[in-house]
Amino acid sequence: MKMPLITSKIYRVATGFALLLGSSCAFAQTPPERQPHAERPHTEQNPAPRQQAQRPANMQRPPATTNRPQNYHPADPQRGQVNRPSNNMQPGNPGYNRPGYNRPQNTQNTPAINRPVTAANRPGNTPGRNPGFSRPSGWNYRSPNTNNYHRMDYSRPPVVWQGNRYYTHYNYAYHPYRPHTYGSYYHPVGFFAAMLGATAITIALNNQYYRYDQGIYYAPYNNGYQVVPAPIGAAIRTLPPGFERVNVGNDLYYYFAGAFYISDGNVYEVVPAPPGAIVYDLPEGCTQFNVGDITYLQFNNTVFQPVVIDGQDAYEVVDLEADSDQ
Repeated sequence: MKMPLITSKIYRVATGFALLLGSSCAFAQTPPERQPHAERPHTEQNPAPRQQAQRPANMQRPPATTNRPQNYHPADPQRGQVNRPSNNMQPGNPGYNRPGYNRPQNTQNTPAINRPVTAANRPGNTPGRNPGFSRPSGWNYRSPNTNNYHRMDYSRPPVVWQGNRYYTHYNYAYHPYRPHTYGSYYHPVGFFAAMLGATAITIALNNQYYRYDQGIYYAPYNNGYQVVPAPIGAAIRTLPPGFERVNVGNDLYYYFAGAFYISDGNVYEVVPAPPGAIVYDLPEGCTQFNVGDITYLQFNNTVFQPVVIDGQDAYEVVDLEADSDQ
């Protein structure tokens, strides 16, 4: 059977359109295969992808428990356990013990606190003396009314004469007594002055007033002032010009014109002459007396023996003691 011409043309057009439509759908359903491209280097802008850690297949979580220590950490199960105080052991509650401090439970039997001894409450502190003042460790002055005197060791036997013992370290070496000149400001004991300079200061000692100026001590006398030996216990702020340092054992003294001083760092106090001290000058006003063949000198109740030290004339303070055998 022969188809009309128009119908045949329509058939061919429809068939071609159907074939074209089918290939388009097939192309849309099958994407073209991607071509591999060159791998770019990893930078901060292009970081490498993270790799997730693989969890072990047999990994198990720790079982839940209510008895964990209060500082438990899964990464360190062996960490020590801290015993925290319970509710009744908090600050402010009875029986609380602060860490590192054990508070006494019974405060009624707590001993009294022993406060440190200060200069103000030190036993034997002399009223009026500079607080904190202490005599040298080797202090061995013997007062006639003191029984706790400890005499230093002497290698030489004492000179015994008319009920007294004279102890010295060095042999007697006579040399003539020549009073030392300390300067134009110095005046010997007994010198009278109608008035004193503006630099003189007042010293109160044992209910008596003295005036002091450049190492010289004055006492009121006949509407003026008379030079007296340095009174024991007088304290000054600065040493007189021309003083000397004298070592006796481990102790340090300061000497000027027959007077000895010791210091606590703040003041200098006049003290009795320490036995065994060596000085190289004596002031005017010394008296001389003989004990057998020995000539001693005395100044302000201190006895000196002439000696020679390294070829130089000197004087040693004599340790004088009453002979108990007499």
